[in-house]
Amino acid sequence: MENPVIVSVLLEDGVDQNAFVSSFDDVPEVELHDLLESLVSLVVFKVERSYLPTLSSNSSVFEVEDPDVQKIAPSFPSEPSELIISGKTVGWTPINTSSRGDSNLSLTHYYDNDSLIRTTNDVQFLGNVQSGTSFNDSYWLDADNHTFRNKYNGEHVDIVIAELATQPNASENHGETHPDFQKHNDSSVYRWNKVNWGIANNNQTGGDPLFSSHGLQALSVAIGLNSGYGKKANGYIIYDSGNNTVSELNAIKTWHENKSVNPTTGLKNPTIVAYEFSYTTTFFKYAIKIDDIVSVTGPNGTTNRPGSSWGTDFTPFVNLHMIPRKLLDPTNNTWYWVMTFPRQSNPRFNGLKTATQQLWDAGITVIDSGGNYTHTYANEDEENNYYCTASGITDIYEISNPDNATISKTTTTTANWYPHFHYGAAGINKCISTCAGANSENNPTLDEYTSRGPAVELIGRGTSTWCAGDSGDDTYADGFKWGTFGGNSCSIPNIAGKLACIAEKFYIKNDAWPTPDQLKYAAISESRPSMVFQETADWSNVPSASDTDIDASRSSTSNNLEIASGRGLGSSYILDSAGTPNRQTFINAKGHNREQTYKKRPTSGVLFPRPSKFKISPPDEPFA
Repeated sequence: MENPVIVSVLLEDGVDQNAFVSSFDDVPEVELHDLLESLVSLVVFKVERSYLPTLSSNSSVFEVEDPDVQKIAPSFPSEPSELIISGKTVGWTPINTSSRGDSNLSLTHYYDNDSLIRTTNDVQFLGNVQSGTSFNDSYWLDADNHTFRNKYNGEHVDIVIAELATQPNASENHGETHPDFQKHNDSSVYRWNKVNWGIANNNQTGGDPLFSSHGLQALSVAIGLNSGYGKKANGYIIYDSGNNTVSELNAIKTWHENKSVNPTTGLKNPTIVAYEFSYTTTFFKYAIKIDDIVSVTGPNGTTNRPGSSWGTDFTPFVNLHMIPRKLLDPTNNTWYWVMTFPRQSNPRFNGLKTATQQLWDAGITVIDSGGNYTHTYANEDEENNYYCTASGITDIYEISNPDNATISKTTTTTANWYPHFHYGAAGINKCISTCAGANSENNPTLDEYTSRGPAVELIGRGTSTWCAGDSGDDTYADGFKWGTFGGNSCSIPNIAGKLACIAEKFYIKNDAWPTPDQLKYAAISESRPSMVFQETADWSNVPSASDTDIDASRSSTSNNLEIASGRGLGSSYILDSAGTPNRQTFINAKGHNREQTYKKRPTSGVLFPRPSKFKISPPDEPFA
């Protein structure tokens, strides 16, 4: 034989193995290689390659092995080496500007991974903790010599900060040399990137500024060596600059689809987009007195008003994630308990929804939040299932400014009012919907200002997150400006950096980047139920509506829930979960399940010989 190959031959059912082999005794192109006495439906032949089609067409043959399919030994994928950052303090801010800003890691490095463990021996308090409470841990700094380790740091992942409510500013150009954006192993290389986005005022390669104050801090929280988790990710920013919102999203999608293949991975880099904008004037458009609502309805049924008043028990509302507020009537100067409602007609900006869905379908992961005004929102499939019903002619208040409330009073005959509508992209299925959690382990509630509700899929860190400073911040001993960032503007890029780490881990394990759906569900699966929730008031026995603050037991601010002329929703703080799932975004920096190493292995009892999980509840269960 000039060109032989060794192949297995699968016989048709009922074919005698020996008779089949004997039928080739006089065929010079075929030799028996192995009879396979125990595998009677198979034989192995040494066959002249040119004879393979003839052998395959034999009526006794079901299939001939393809000799060109190569076998390789299975191997574990090549994992990246750990990124190790040593000699760090962790806290809200260094003690004073004579210290180095780049010696400090943000608080999220304590709370959201298993790499650093807080030590309390050398905690230096930086300010006056509010009397009777330590709601927020942003007053301490742990000055021990800490080392952060993580294998997955978002390498080859592109994060785009969609600054669609701010303008770039040349006064923030100092950010281009800020050490938070440096490459981890080469301080001469920065991980921000300039792009000509093809729309007005966004030609960064042609001289338009890269940073605004807000964009600088958001990108730092996402990819910063000291501030974020995407420590090897690439950063990009796009701005509103007088363009239409969907024009910017179109520019992002066009850029994403025109990326070249990364020669290191053989694939195009994945894109994660952080939406840094919201439509605040749509959150609280209307209010109706609680006692003018005759019933409240949720997915599981309707609760009717008990007589002519709800009395002091507002739990039927709160159980459906509706948070009552107090409003000062502009016509009679009387306080009333009310239920607030967002924009009702065309509750979503369908152009934004459609554009977001198309980004998602193109493989772009999009992150959004409900905003900073304690608005509650539900998923797009559920938002119509929650409503309050009024009857006849009802007084209605219209609120025209969330920060400095202007309230007008008219009447309405509309029956059903929907509290969980949302105008932006948060709450749609093709998006990751988020809210902000406190930088605290003493009382890790949601941040009092944040949106919340059953549509939330992941919680990020908000207030008091250490980051690269803007032009108004202090300069530290390392010669650079550092400061803090907060709001959902901070929690969204905080999550984006963590998602970049999870995406890289997925790529290493699967030799493919995750789809947006896969990335969303991987992050949800890895989240931890580390938040605690508390009610702003005793909703089963509320006080009379007045200008008196509600005193939540562990709040750092006055939870007045007020809407009054000149004092708007910017001062309406709540701590209630309003149905928010307990899913704090978390990074498993150790790369393995720690249940076997959490504590001393038992030698007897029901957990011997193997300990079970150490009471870390699934993401949707209460924190244990």
